Amino acid sequence: MLTKTLRNLESAGIIDRSVTQSKTIAVEYSLTQLGRTIIAPLRGMCRWAKRNRRKVSAEVRLREAETGEAKIFRL
Repeated sequence: MLTKTLRNLESAGIIDRSVTQSKTIAVEYSLTQLGRTIIAPLRGMCRWAKRNRRKVSAEVRLREAETGEAKIFRL
């Protein structure tokens, strides 16, 4: 799954993949110019998640109690 995700990001031009061969093969990934444009929006999402963590967790617990189903989602 990780490999597929990385390949999709590479195909979309969001990351670059670099393979170095010495005694062992090393693969490095880096953000492209396009990929770097997502840093600011992701930081905003992280701030939102930190501010709303308790609210989201409370909603998950409430819905679990209502349905009787445990959800995998946890913050």
